[in-house]
Amino acid sequence: IRGLQGQSSPGSDTGLSLEVRMSSASMEANEEAKSWLEELLRCSGTATVNNNFIQYLGVEELHQLNSGASPATWIEEFFEMGCAKIKVQAESPKDVIVHVLKAETMLCDVQKKFARGVKRVRNFLLQSKEVRENMKAYIYIEAEYAVTPCVTCLKICQTFFGIFPMQILPVDNAALMEVFELKKKQLGSSSPPRRMYHRIPAQFCSRLQDIGFQREYAPPSAPKYGEGIYFSGSVRGAVNLWREQSHQDVYQYYVEAKVLTGKSTQGKRDLIMPPPVGDDPLVRFDSLSGGTDISVIFNGHQALPECIIICGFTGFLQNPDTVRGCRKPVIV
Repeated sequence: IRGLQGQSSPGSDTGLSLEVRMSSASMEANEEAKSWLEELLRCSGTATVNNNFIQYLGVEELHQLNSGASPATWIEEFFEMGCAKIKVQAESPKDVIVHVLKAETMLCDVQKKFARGVKRVRNFLLQSKEVRENMKAYIYIEAEYAVTPCVTCLKICQTFFGIFPMQILPVDNAALMEVFELKKKQLGSSSPPRRMYHRIPAQFCSRLQDIGFQREYAPPSAPKYGEGIYFSGSVRGAVNLWREQSHQDVYQYYVEAKVLTGKSTQGKRDLIMPPPVGDDPLVRFDSLSGGTDISVIFNGHQALPECIIICGFTGFLQNPDTVRGCRKPVIV
């Protein structure tokens, strides 16, 4: 959102109206921003912010969020259905909007700091002597993990029900490829990575492309196999896994990834890491499973995002112009 601009408005009392202009690199991002803002401006007296990065807000940030609030304004932070939330209630819708915008601004800052921390750790791993001496060995990664969006797109078209793939965004990040390969070597598993799917909110797509998977992005509404990063072995499974998630996005965003499951065991609710394999508490399973279709990992380096599949609902098919002027998905 670039800002507000006063313009003449015939019939208005002041002669001025406020206009919000949005600019983005993609049509989808513009529509997501417009939808979010319209929803916020329509609030009658209550609004809820859903974002797991709320857990990283400290006492100072929460004090700032409450500062300036009128006595009739109530702000609550809580955790529900696998997601951290901030609920704002006030007599005046204006007060609700102001405090929601304050919360979102704080969360943007928290996410930037979080991303910088992840990059520092990643850079430390990649700057080790062993990695520097073997950088040439990673040249093959580009070919081994090359995305074949046309093949992916055909599979998605045949598998999705109720939604339509509109655009495929390949994820090309050499650093993510390198740490994934290091993790693969560390696990020492002879089994190849699994091709799996993950759903993500629109606001975290750019973060995913930059720093990879994080458990804060998109926990399912019922994380009954542990508090980790969930993947499904099929698109249909991913649709069902996140069906009840309260995303308010215009589109749905699915990530196709290669996942290192390694040694796996049955998952259980409230597990924050895999259990020990035996008596040694330092030797643990690499992942948890929820049957044959669901895998849960606890380290984002165990998954390599290959592409983000942007999907519209079947209603988009009635308007081909919505799909960039054609019925076939757009590959960028």
